[in-house]
Amino acid sequence: MQPSPANVGDADDSDIITSHLETAVNLTSYPFQGNLNIELSPDILQFLDAHGERPEDVISDRIIDVPAIDDSLPLTRYFISRVAPTTDSAGEPVVTHGHTFSQHISFRDVCVAIGNAVRPEAWPVMVSLECHLDVPDQDKIVEIMKEVWKEKLVQEHVDVGEGRELAPKDLRGRIVLMVEYYPPQSLHDAEMEMLEGEAENVAEPALKQARIGPSLASLGIYAHSVKPGKDWLAKDILEPPHILYNLSESAIGKLFTSSLQPLIKNSLVYLRRVYPKFSRIFSSNLVPVTHWRSGTQVAALNWQRYDKGVQINEAMFVGSEGWVPKPQHLLDDGTRESGSRTVLTCDIISACNVPVASANTKAYIRADLFLASGDQSVKSPSAPSSSPSASRGDYTWTTLFTWEFAEDDMPFVRYESSVPRSCLYELNGVYSISVFCSEYGRDTRLGTFCARVEYLRQGWKLVRLFDRKGKHNDGLVLARFSVEKRL
Repeated sequence: MQPSPANVGDADDSDIITSHLETAVNLTSYPFQGNLNIELSPDILQFLDAHGERPEDVISDRIIDVPAIDDSLPLTRYFISRVAPTTDSAGEPVVTHGHTFSQHISFRDVCVAIGNAVRPEAWPVMVSLECHLDVPDQDKIVEIMKEVWKEKLVQEHVDVGEGRELAPKDLRGRIVLMVEYYPPQSLHDAEMEMLEGEAENVAEPALKQARIGPSLASLGIYAHSVKPGKDWLAKDILEPPHILYNLSESAIGKLFTSSLQPLIKNSLVYLRRVYPKFSRIFSSNLVPVTHWRSGTQVAALNWQRYDKGVQINEAMFVGSEGWVPKPQHLLDDGTRESGSRTVLTCDIISACNVPVASANTKAYIRADLFLASGDQSVKSPSAPSSSPSASRGDYTWTTLFTWEFAEDDMPFVRYESSVPRSCLYELNGVYSISVFCSEYGRDTRLGTFCARVEYLRQGWKLVRLFDRKGKHNDGLVLARFSVEKRL
């Protein structure tokens, strides 16, 4: 194995997502039809035979397992995905995407799509509404939401009884709106100071002319979105209830070194959303695990690109309905350390059916492990294709990757198959495999697999690879995962 740099590749149009992602394919089994409906390479068939493995068993086995998710915890105890960021502009309400090059879409159409996706027993969906309509015009979007979502829209507090906090189970089949909060004029000066806005460390009074009218403000019941004020981590805000702190990735990033424990403790009481910095005009993404480690529940993403951020997010939330409980060390003020270690071992043997540009394409496989203690990356030597096909490559590497890390690292792993150039991807508790094509000056990613380590199934597996749009490209990697806990 050779050490490999962890440079992030530049985004280009090949990363743009044109339809839904297919990452859930690794949760399911391939249909086996007796005659191997998937064409495996001779090297893979020979290896499986030598190790007493039946190809049909390996083909039909899924790659990852997601445990059942408890829906009775307080809202602040979860990571939350797929929050829909919306921005409304004047005229007939439309949804835009901030200062990016994305096109706008009808606000009503977006509401219809969200409403259709929320089934009666589905976990709740949180919609982040950044409204740029004048106050008199906001009644129109309130009317649309109430008309389209009807009883799905949370319009009043839900009675959960005495002695219990609101949980996702109380909001199943419902839509929760995040709405900017502006304090009423009658608030005491000291209370107003607590709610001062702060963007990129430049203080800005929250008590300016309110941009949110009464009809829209009345819908922000369980997510009153505020910009944090001075010393916000040390203060308890009682009014309004159900605060959601809203920060840019740059603003919160400045606190990681000095205030990680206070950030974790704060997230046990208040919801927090981190959004991409304004310089991401090409819809690139922040790395969500960086913010999850601080207790942040919502790491808002640009869903236009299947880049590192979206891959890690999919690894966390695949198989769920967008809600995943935080690990225990983030529920103990971030002060508990288990002291145990985890050893992850992965045998990489071969890949087959990998899309290539020509029959003489050489490729290598790269594995990334994303940890709180620092990301790690290794790659195999480049190998020629043994396939006669000019469009599909078969490769054999026989490479062993091994890592040891703290149990509390919340690791993710990723594999990528490429024609050489630097790859991208980092995360904590996430593992990634990528196949690259070796080319002079710039390597091309041929396929990627990214997973949360604790979801990996052990034993020999045929890992499904995904192209740069998040689609299964029929590429398969024969690999064996082993996860060992050590005290």
